[in-house]
Amino acid sequence: MNPKTTALLLTCLAPFALAASGCDIHVLENDGACQDEVFIGPGLIFVSEGCSGETIEDRCFWDDGGPIDADCDSDEDGIPDLVEGDEDTDGDGTPDRLDTDCDGDGIDDADEAGDDPTDPVDSDGDGTPDFQDTDSDDDGISDEVEGGGDWDGDGEPDSIDLDSDDDGISDETEGGDDPDGDGLPNCLDDDSDGDTLDDSFEGEFDVDEDGVGNWLDLDSDDDGVDDETEGAGDEDGDGVPDCYDTDTPSGEADDDDDDGCGDEADVDCEGNGSSVTIDSPEGCSCEGGGSASAQVAFLAFLFGGLGLRRRIEH
Repeated sequence: MNPKTTALLLTCLAPFALAASGCDIHVLENDGACQDEVFIGPGLIFVSEGCSGETIEDRCFWDDGGPIDADCDSDEDGIPDLVEGDEDTDGDGTPDRLDTDCDGDGIDDADEAGDDPTDPVDSDGDGTPDFQDTDSDDDGISDEVEGGGDWDGDGEPDSIDLDSDDDGISDETEGGDDPDGDGLPNCLDDDSDGDTLDDSFEGEFDVDEDGVGNWLDLDSDDDGVDDETEGAGDEDGDGVPDCYDTDTPSGEADDDDDDGCGDEADVDCEGNGSSVTIDSPEGCSCEGGGSASAQVAFLAFLFGGLGLRRRIEH
């Protein structure tokens, strides 16, 4: 092979080792009258030397005839063809150098390339530039789900923002699911469980230790009253938000007759003199004295005594 051709070949291949990747390229070199043509394919290098009599530039060509040129940008996305290469990252049948969205994530390569398209950014440092990386920030959520917007307005696209909604909970923790069905993935949802309490307020702690973080738990303190009902207030002034407090008024049992004894332990929960027989916890003091159990015992004694009196009278 002509030394000049060899030098040109190495110049064309050196940046990306295209031969090793299996790309087919041609190298054409003219040393005045004779032209060397080099075909490079998977595992094959074939050199044909001959005098064509043509005058051409010394150029490298892709197999489809498109020139490999340091300044060439066939798809006009700002990223040189030599950087994008001839591979087909998203398998859509279009080589990356001709594809304006090489990884098929719905975000234009021009937007993912960064400030210097000749040296595209690699946000997660995995060796794959963002424009060819389907998870550019390596948070476990695809760029397609996160999108190229800027949900929290911090100047960082969501696809490379580790906390896209700025709620203090990482995107990796929140994930891309949508449990409240509002059309927003958790990583972009300010209220992931739809309980009207912001995720930034609830946080990723797990108050009731049920394995579900507060930001996804509809009853964070497991008191039987949902967080939406309890809210973020502090009814008893103990410094603990009601949604985390198991002894707030809204977290206690209903007391329809306002006698200070919850309905579950009240033998007369309507306050109308009508006795209700239910299982009652010990120790609930009701107006009129004694626990609900004591009242039941008293009624049993009273009716038992009346029966004894009738027997004596007869």
